[in-house]
Amino acid sequence: MIAVRQASDAVTGAEPTVRLGAEGDERFLDRCDGTFTRILAYEQSPGILPTWAAHNGCDGDVILPLVVGDEIVIDDGEGLGRYRVIDSRNTSKVWAAVSELEGMSGDFVLQTCLYGRPYMLFLGVERVDDA
Repeated sequence: MIAVRQASDAVTGAEPTVRLGAEGDERFLDRCDGTFTRILAYEQSPGILPTWAAHNGCDGDVILPLVVGDEIVIDDGEGLGRYRVIDSRNTSKVWAAVSELEGMSGDFVLQTCLYGRPYMLFLGVERVDDA
């Protein structure tokens, strides 16, 4: 799945792009509308950055190939911005604690699940410029 997305982006010249959407809980995430949902429950713990999530099968997989240093375009609903990945963590999908995200760097975090593995990917991103 990741290779297909990368090949498509290479052929079309498209940059990895994320659209931010609603704020709420998993019910919003499950809408699968191609946007990342701000999961407010994460922010109830001190030291956790705002976290935007999308299921991997609902365009969340756009972030799977990214590593620290890569750039991504993010549409926050008010315009496009260019962001750089500055932090990365994998956590278990089962029995993971929100505290595992404490101390992540960035303006906010993007999250999705890995295909075929019981892990979630969290990327800390910071704005570098307008897209």
